[in-house]
Amino acid sequence: MKMISLRQPHAWAVIFGGKDIENRTSTTNYRGLLAIHASKGGTVEEYEDNYRKLVRKHKLEPPKFSQSQRGGIVCRATSA
Repeated sequence: MKMISLRQPHAWAVIFGGKDIENRTSTTNYRGLLAIHASKGGTVEEYEDNYRKLVRKHKLEPPKFSQSQRGGIVCRATSA
């Protein structure tokens, strides 16, 4: 199984917010089962900036930084 690592709150948005696009500089032809990993990286300031963007642009409300799952696989998905 392949895995993609995302910083929070982006991993949360994949699971609960309908985020279905992840822009990366590298490409892949892989399609199939995919583990979503919430990385431990990122500062509180980065998290809060991305949190505000999700609230403002997408009307989503992820958990606060202190309540977010970080440092492990948080779900499985199927890439298309």
